[in-house]
Formats: sequence, C-alpha cells, structure tokens
Amino acid sequence: MPELAQLLPMVALLVVIGGIAGVVAGLLGVGGGIVLVPAFFYAFSSLGYGGPQLMQICVATSLATIVVTSPRSVLSHHKKGAVDWQMLRDWGPYIVVGALAGTLLASQVKSVVLQVVFGVLAGLAGLYMAFGKSSWRLGAALPGQPARGGMATVLAFFSAMMGIGGGTFGVVRGAVDEPLFRADPPGGGDGGGVWRADRGACGAGVSVPADPERAALHLGGGQSAGVSGGDWLDHADHALGREAGACDGPEAAEAGVCDIHHAGRAEYAAQGGGMVGWRRIGFDPAIATWAAAARRAAVPALGGEVLRCGGTWAVGLDLLANGPDGAVAGAAFPWQAVGLQPVPLHPGQLSAVYPGYPQPSPDETEAAYRFRLNRDSAHLDGLLAVGPEKRRMVKEPHAWILGLPLNECSAGASPLVVWEGSHRIIRAALEKRFAGQAGDWSEVDLTEAYTAARAEVFKTCLRRELPGRPGEAVWLHRLLIHGVAPWQAGAEAPAEGRVVAYFRPLLASVRDWVSLP
Repeated sequence: MPELAQLLPMVALLVVIGGIAGVVAGLLGVGGGIVLVPAFFYAFSSLGYGGPQLMQICVATSLATIVVTSPRSVLSHHKKGAVDWQMLRDWGPYIVVGALAGTLLASQVKSVVLQVVFGVLAGLAGLYMAFGKSSWRLGAALPGQPARGGMATVLAFFSAMMGIGGGTFGVVRGAVDEPLFRADPPGGGDGGGVWRADRGACGAGVSVPADPERAALHLGGGQSAGVSGGDWLDHADHALGREAGACDGPEAAEAGVCDIHHAGRAEYAAQGGGMVGWRRIGFDPAIATWAAAARRAAVPALGGEVLRCGGTWAVGLDLLANGPDGAVAGAAFPWQAVGLQPVPLHPGQLSAVYPGYPQPSPDETEAAYRFRLNRDSAHLDGLLAVGPEKRRMVKEPHAWILGLPLNECSAGASPLVVWEGSHRIIRAALEKRFAGQAGDWSEVDLTEAYTAARAEVFKTCLRRELPGRPGEAVWLHRLLIHGVAPWQAGAEAPAEGRVVAYFRPLLASVRDWVSLP
C-alpha cells in the first residue's frame, strides 16, 4: 500500500502540528492559524509537496479547519452568553468585503508574496507582544463609523491573505485601549468563525477580533487577566434612598446620573480591568456557595420591595442581610475568589429586574424613560443630583464596584451594559475640572464636564452587553460608564426576576476617587 506509506508521515506530522497549535492558542489567546500556516508550509515542503501555489494551499488548509472548529466553539460560548452577536452583525458586511478582497488578491499573487506578507505581519505582532507598552495607544476606545467599518475590512483582508483568525490581530485593538489578546479557541468562538466557516474552506478566511466578553489576557502592560464566563453587573438608576425623581427631567436624562447610597468606607483594594475598565471573575465554587446563600436570603427580602419603572425593577437598597465581612447565612464572602482585599462592606443591594423592563412610570419623565430605554440609563456611580437645579457633585467616592448574580437567567434578561475604556475619558475630564481646585472637592459642580465627557464616551467607546451567571462575578472600575439594557423579548428568569447583589465600598475622599488607579 504505497499510498498509505506516503500518507502516514503526513498524518503523524499534522497531528503534532494540531496539538502544538492548540496549546499555543490556549496559552496566548491567539488563533491557531498563526502557528498552523508556517507549520503547514514546513510540513508540506519537507514531505515534497511544493509548487507555485504552496502558500495558498497552506492558508486555505488553515482556514478550512475553521469549518470544523467554529460551529462548536460558537455554540459553546453562546450558551455562556459570551458571543457578541451585535458586534458580529455590525462588522459582518465589512468582514465579507475585506475577506473577499483578500481572497481575490491572494489568488493572483505568487506564493513568495504571501510568505512575505505573513512574515512581516506576524513579525510585527510578535514584536508588539514582546516590547509593546500600554502607553502606545491611538485612542481611548474603538473609533466610530465609518472608521470602525474600515478597521474591520482591513482586519478581514489580512486574515484572508494570512489564513489566521482575529486573536492575533488583537494587537491592532490594543492600540485603541482594547485588551491586547483575548482567549479565543481556534475556530473563532467570538462568532467571527461563522463567517470564516462560510468562506474559509474556499480560501477566503474571514475573521473578526476576538470577543471581548470572554477572558482578557492583557500583555505588554501588566494588566489583570480575567477568567471566562458571562459578564454582568446591575446598577441603580434613580435617587436610591432619596426623594423620587431626583434624576428625572431632560437634563437628568442627558447627564445619565444615578444616586446610590452605600454604607461604610474602605481603602482602595483592587486594580484590574486595565484598558477596558472591567474584569471578569469566572465560575468559582466559593462564589457559587455564597450566591446560593444570598439568594435564599434575597427572595423573601425582595417580597416587600416597591417596584419602579412600571413594575419592572426593584431597587433593593441595602437589603441583603450580610455582615460587615460580607458573610450571609453562614456562607463566607469569597474574597480570595474575587481577587479583592477584605474590607468592611455595607449591606448589599439586591437589584431585581423583571420582564418588560423598562416601562413608563409616573415617577420619571418621558425624557428620562426614553434615555433608560435607548441609552440603557448609562451613568457614572457616585454623582448625586444636588439642590433644586440638580447639579452633579461627587458625594459617594466608591473604591470599586463588585456584582454577583444570584440566579440563572437568559443572556437577554437586562444584562449589564458597559462602555469599554470610558473610565479613561471620564478621568481625564475630572482631572481637568478639578485642576487648581482647593477645598472640598465634593462641593465642585461637575455637571457640564461630566455631560460633555459622557457624550464623548457615546461617540467613541464600544458599547458592550455583559450577561452573567451564579458563581461568577464582575469588577468594574469606579469611573466606568455603565447601565442596564432593556429586557429582550423571549428572555427568561425565575419568578423573583433577575437578581444581582452588588457592593460599592467607599474611599476616604473624592481626591482618592479621582487620582487612584
């Protein structure tokens, strides 16, 4: 069987190549194509398979693996709420155009040209990984359209020519305050693999950058690494514990500020989230144990809560019966699992959202309702509406925001929304406003500065929906703009609604709130 004798060495070599590619992809969060293409080139050349189209064969073979790996990967991550379908829809047309253009060009050039393109771009990516610094940024966030569409087209173009996925091109997103690399199983669990599967077998090789809703492994800047799983955090939108309508009116809708009351004080106890401003803590048994105990305490406690937003939201302010150490019903707070230094905690807020959120309510104006519906009631925690004119001042300088979901819900059950990198824009605006200010910073009016900064956030930062599950947690930078998405049709939750417990210990001063990392 001469054919079998010739095939066995290739099969054995390809098995080794696949194993190495899988290990490297898992360790570095890049697609396996960056390993597979040069490995295929070496293997085919060593076994005597050559010709003027050798590099095209290697690229097409790498892309064809996506047909097998992508559907499984996408489905697996979709079940965890970790596929950003909105981003895929937004980028899809540009990806197709870029991939087709890359395929057309790759089919017309010589193999040596593709070798040069691959070598140069892969070399640049390697140099960035080795020597890149977190200060090397082109902007605070991904650009808006049409620049974002152009970026997707370019990435897809080079992915098609090189036969690699979006993980490697995380270096491009690293230049706009996105995580440099993210854990991306070979085949594209980010959803881009669906596009690659359509065209990869034909040599088109479409890709999008890795999904920022999965674990972020930040390189070149010493940033914190996350763990895979759903991301979420609830929020309070309106004058918690204060007079009704404190955030009402057109100017409140424009400012998007929510007043949140918290007990206790704490020293700054966590850094993480780096360039995007949030950090995921994946499933941990200690978190799951605490969440189960907290849910048993939360369900009866929520029974007496007054519902807002037309009966679709219970605030649950200071409702969780936890101790200062965070323990509830005998379950210790999972400090080690969430990666935070223990500090005294206020009674946790139990925020419950119900199907149909939000609905119009007599407690808020039409403008405030539209802002909640269309802009997720995006806000910066800690600002209060002060006085009859509701001027915005920092009265609650939080150290950090930590949320822990207490029950299983659909990904569309009003997930947390964040604007990635927005904390950097907000910090810059605050530093400019407070510059030269003497005395008590908590009395400084931030209304105009904050409103302008948040408008810039909406214009330049990537909006991200982050659902979550019990046993997971999420940490948010205190200056990150965030909100809650409307309840999606068909989303499901238990009878008590989608319940999240969250904590915001306080810093000693507003100056710390602005200046600490």
